[in-house]
Amino acid sequence: MLKFSAVIIMSASLCACSAVNKADTNKSNTIYESTISESESKEVVTTESTVSEMKVATISQSSKNEVTQETDEPSFKSTFQAYVSERLPLFTFDVRTEEDPAGDEFFGHKYIIEISCPELSDYIPQRLEIRTGNFWNDPLDELIKLEDIDFDGYADMRVFKGMGMVNMVYDFYRFNYREFEEKPFFSLGTIGYTLYPETKQIISSARDNAVNHPRVMYQLETFRNNPSEYKKIREEYQEFISRDSDVITAHILFEDEEIHNWNWGEYEKNEVAVADNYMRFGVANPIDLETATALLYDEYSEKDSKTGNKFDFIFKEMIVYEKMSCYKFQMRWLVENNHYSDVGFIAVTPNGEIIHDTGFET
Repeated sequence: MLKFSAVIIMSASLCACSAVNKADTNKSNTIYESTISESESKEVVTTESTVSEMKVATISQSSKNEVTQETDEPSFKSTFQAYVSERLPLFTFDVRTEEDPAGDEFFGHKYIIEISCPELSDYIPQRLEIRTGNFWNDPLDELIKLEDIDFDGYADMRVFKGMGMVNMVYDFYRFNYREFEEKPFFSLGTIGYTLYPETKQIISSARDNAVNHPRVMYQLETFRNNPSEYKKIREEYQEFISRDSDVITAHILFEDEEIHNWNWGEYEKNEVAVADNYMRFGVANPIDLETATALLYDEYSEKDSKTGNKFDFIFKEMIVYEKMSCYKFQMRWLVENNHYSDVGFIAVTPNGEIIHDTGFET
């Protein structure tokens, strides 16, 4: 996975925060050092995230005053720079919000996001106009954030679209190796979400009422040569066991069938881990990707017994098979020690079973 470094130039009043993003931040990798000189910045704040194993370096104040904020009128202006990928030069984002004359009571404002990258000769500057239901002027990190949501090593753009009493609505604009797509490829109504880069999954949480905080697991899947899309796989909802009880039961469903339930009133850390496993894999104790890969090499040995070609397996994505989320691999072998030839697809269930199915071809 490529590491990602962003440089956000903003005033002290717009210090970065990411309260909505609830992604796990326990793991760490080397943080890329900012290229901003000491004369341009008074303080460098680094934050770590395993959302996609990418690192962000934030500049909290700039002597160039690239950021201006006008609060007398319903408008907001900001400029920041960020790396979409370590393969590409620095991109500049000019962002402002203003009233939308064509809007209505639900979508009365719009964001105008102008994106440029002069050092990238084949990149045509973009202008995106995004209608929104809420005027948002602070902080910048909540309005627009770069995040590798499709796990391809290139940062996509998350844009705040609106909110209810608690839940936030985000649209995600994919960077498709050439530019940011003009239409969102994924949206979330959430109070927080966690990304799982290894398996290309998201678990999003929302708030329905004081008892029910439903969760949904989405899985990134590809059909033939079409761009990958997120598909809803499993969901969880909570309810009281009875009117006289203070015990909350959580139900995990695959489609309309319950596959697991557990009681919050009997809360244990292990129960939470098991529930997360059912959400992601459909089983209580799944094997990990490393184990699944090792099983394939053990099954097929290092070389094919007839041709002598060396086998190789590349993890592609998770697929659903018999209600479980399974590891899908591209199976190939090395021909004449100079090129690989694809053999087909193969999958390993979270229970460790190797399976073949023509449906994997898609």
